[in-house]
Amino acid sequence: MNLSLFLAHIPMLVYIAGVAIFFFLLRRYMRENDLHSWLNGLKTAAIRAVRDEDFRRAELAAVEEELAVCPVPEQIVPLRRHQELFIHLLPKFIFVAGIVAAALVFFGIFTSGPSDGSVWTLYIGLSLLTIIGALFVLSEIMRRGYRRVRQLNRKYLLLKTGSDFPAMFAVMEEILRYYPAVPELRLEYADRLAAGGRLDQAAEAVRKARELSPGNLDYAVVELSFRIRKNDLTGAAGILAEIPSLKPLASDPRPDIYAAALEWRKNNRKQAGKLAARAMELDREFMEKFLLRDETLAELKAWLRDEGLLKAAEDEKNGG
Repeated sequence: MNLSLFLAHIPMLVYIAGVAIFFFLLRRYMRENDLHSWLNGLKTAAIRAVRDEDFRRAELAAVEEELAVCPVPEQIVPLRRHQELFIHLLPKFIFVAGIVAAALVFFGIFTSGPSDGSVWTLYIGLSLLTIIGALFVLSEIMRRGYRRVRQLNRKYLLLKTGSDFPAMFAVMEEILRYYPAVPELRLEYADRLAAGGRLDQAAEAVRKARELSPGNLDYAVVELSFRIRKNDLTGAAGILAEIPSLKPLASDPRPDIYAAALEWRKNNRKQAGKLAARAMELDREFMEKFLLRDETLAELKAWLRDEGLLKAAEDEKNGG
């Protein structure tokens, strides 16, 4: 082996080793900040928590430890969707830019002479590395608040699998302070409030979700359900009057189902029966699923059975 040749290549070998370590750290940084990996881990933990109470309690204890080191900031700055996207895309950009910078620095150092532009290549590579360092610091600053949100989401899911509804409310309320403009979160919050019997708050949460997504028929139907259940018949009638402007499908039986429930609450049984019959004609199977699923329709369902309307529909479906 030519020792002089080996010694001549030592700088290149040291550089390659440094680049390998650099990319190992970048790759680990990407994995730790990958949204899909985090969501998959969250789902896996939730599934296991359903079956293993000891695991759920241990995970909750770990989450509390994490939340203790990232307490609620004095002023919460709401995270917008483009910010969250930026947080997750930035590590990927840093990784790709790191590859380019390492290549530029390599050619700038190990190509022969300044006449071929190697000096400029080196300067550009070093400048890009400086930009990468600044972006890394920026991403870490942005992730401070998001780190707490992640732990709150994990805690919420663990509480949900344990049906610990009272503790869930406080967690969801804080999550909504970080994400005030996400209708789906408010709908989830409303569903949990309704399950806990807090219908006034549930209806208000859905109303806010509708303000964020005013043309959403599904949100209108959910609020309509809550309004009827808490016997706010005037509010329910107002939402029912809005539904045609939301352009439901002609085959959607939900407006007629809830209109029937509203008429039943008004003691207008004849009209309730007509509306229920029309809903059955539109989509009987869908209607029967709603009658079974939505607590708001329980009284209507019992009345339809007593009147023989629902039983007749079931007999016909079963060939009786």
